[in-house]
Amino acid sequence: MKRLLFIILLSALLTPARSYAAEQEAPVVQVLVTYQEYDPYMPWQKIKPDLRIGYGVLIANGKILTTEHMVRNARLIEIRNPRSAEKKHADVLAQDVQANGAVLTLR
Repeated sequence: MKRLLFIILLSALLTPARSYAAEQEAPVVQVLVTYQEYDPYMPWQKIKPDLRIGYGVLIANGKILTTEHMVRNARLIEIRNPRSAEKKHADVLAQDVQANGAVLTLR
C-alpha cells in the first residue's frame, strides 16, 4: 500500500519536460544530509551526528527525487547546485523504505 501511494505521489509530482538551460538549474543536485542514529547498544541514547553526501534529481517545481537511505534519520538536509556553492534547505515530503525512494521539497 505504501509503495502504491509513493508511486502515485511521484507520478503526480512529475511535470512535462522543461528547459533547464533557461532556468539556470542543473537537473542533478548534490544532497548533503546531517543525520543522527540511535546507539544499538544503548537505544535511549543517540550516537554523534554524521554527514552523508549523495545526489538527487529535480523532478518538479522544488521537488527532488533521491534514495530513502540518504534521508534516513536526517536532522538537516541541504541541497547544493553543482554549478554554484549556494545551499538551500529541504524537507522530506515522502519516503518509502521498500522502494528506497524519497521526495524532498525545497523550503
